[in-house]
Amino acid sequence: MKHLEYYYNILFYFFYRGYIKTAIVARKYNPLIVFVFLFYKIPYIKNRFRARGIDDPFKWHMGSGKIKWLEDPERSIGTMVGGGIAISVLGFIYLGIWHIIRNYFFPTHQDSLVYSLFVIGLLAYTTDNLLVTQHDQGQKYIKKFNKITGWWRIKWAIITALSPIFAIWFAIITSSYGTVGQNILSLNGYTESEINHLIYKKQLNIPLSNFNNKTEQNEQDLLNKIKKYTPDRAQ
Repeated sequence: MKHLEYYYNILFYFFYRGYIKTAIVARKYNPLIVFVFLFYKIPYIKNRFRARGIDDPFKWHMGSGKIKWLEDPERSIGTMVGGGIAISVLGFIYLGIWHIIRNYFFPTHQDSLVYSLFVIGLLAYTTDNLLVTQHDQGQKYIKKFNKITGWWRIKWAIITALSPIFAIWFAIITSSYGTVGQNILSLNGYTESEINHLIYKKQLNIPLSNFNNKTEQNEQDLLNKIKKYTPDRAQ
């Protein structure tokens, strides 16, 4: 569990740092920043900030040193966005795992995509809460990782950047449409033709009971239904 917590917090940390760097660059090179600069040059606005002890409001707005609302490890936009991306990556991995379980143990099960995503999202959020926020683990790891330099940062920055691509790819190839998902279905004795019919029937929301008895008549019945609803797929 401790190893899982450590590696998951690495992903969370680099998503957090990545968003901060992106936000700072966007703020610095945003062409609209000239209007912000002119806004703070208005005498009334400038005097209001001076009354609060801020002599250069534009510099204050851009942030001198760390920007608390963006970088604060305890509660900031950076931690929220970093956590959100990490949860999404975890959700796609859970979706791929569910595809494997469904295709092997429940090949004819028709699950609602919305319902599945809701359950998987809740599971990913709960996991994130246990590994990052429950005992303020995220804050501790951020402070710890901020002190590490060198190859470790480069290696994990690359791995973190690639993790969303891997997670989405994993969810796709394990689905009924993917190569892994279809190979798993074939382990239950389904032929390539039957797997294609199974996929179409899931798309069309047609009852799947016919797959329990694989007879020539059932095969023809399925083909007739597919012709009726999707003639182009029944050629």
